[in-house]
Amino acid sequence: MPNVYEPPITIAKGGLSACITRVQDFGVAIGTTAVSDQATLTIPPDTDTTEERTGSGTAPTVGNAYGVWYDIAANNILCKNELKCATSSTNANTGTWTASYNVDVTPYVCFYNFAQKHLTEGLNTNTDVQFIVSTVSDLQADAGFRDPITIDAAAGGSGISDVDFDNYITAQPLGDYVALENTLTSFRNSFNAQGRTGRDNNDDGKGDAISISKGTWDAFDAELDTFKSYCERRVVEIDKRIGLPTRTGGGAGPNAFPTGRITAIPASPAEGELIPYARSIYNNVNYLLGQDINLLGGIIKDIESLTDLVDMVKTARNKYEIFSGRDKVYS
Repeated sequence: MPNVYEPPITIAKGGLSACITRVQDFGVAIGTTAVSDQATLTIPPDTDTTEERTGSGTAPTVGNAYGVWYDIAANNILCKNELKCATSSTNANTGTWTASYNVDVTPYVCFYNFAQKHLTEGLNTNTDVQFIVSTVSDLQADAGFRDPITIDAAAGGSGISDVDFDNYITAQPLGDYVALENTLTSFRNSFNAQGRTGRDNNDDGKGDAISISKGTWDAFDAELDTFKSYCERRVVEIDKRIGLPTRTGGGAGPNAFPTGRITAIPASPAEGELIPYARSIYNNVNYLLGQDINLLGGIIKDIESLTDLVDMVKTARNKYEIFSGRDKVYS
């Protein structure tokens, strides 16, 4: 059956790079609001949000903001709420006015929202962060594996040993990720504990200025670079241990014969050396299956011969029983 597109001749090994780059981005968009890593660390107190619906003298101006308060929405984004005059009318005979208000709600441009948006989409973990967390969890689950050939030393200067990689992955980068989550949670709890009145506060219950630390974000951001570097070194390590084949071609279009192929496999290790060991595995499989020795074929033939012999014994036994006036033993 003709191929649609030829599979890649090599497997891409930079899957984490794009995720980490997006997580480390200096800016995020919350709806139409742009927030950078340089946004304010401090949430100010609320202002007077009292709604004066009637009065005398100068009437409120439609569209003007008459109070601001801050709260944290259900998706954990901190919002700025502006109380604005929606309608205003003055009675010419009495000189009194009446007014009504609405509220404009926008994400507040602050560092808390920058960090929170990087980690979550609504109440769910950001897909890029989730991919990183899942990758680390999978690597931690495999930390007990030890290559019986190379354990404590790297195969090359740019690689990394099993021990060094596993010791790192057991603690990081999830350690800094959890610390950052704890910082965001602690900030929300402290903010909510102020019990700000919010709308129509009668100039009371406005809360106090509250700030968030940037330290855990900086640590997490830096740790992602380390994590990416360690993973890249791990790829180098595995390639050196196994041996990297030489590949050519690839990329044939729809309904075309594949063009990708392996042109060379690294030689077996020199005497007294153990890596790269892919060629040794390749050779042994060929010895097992190939024309030179075909060990497996010989074993299968011996098994088939033994089966034939057993069948002959069963047939002879059944004949003996039948000629002796008894039921046959084997069906």
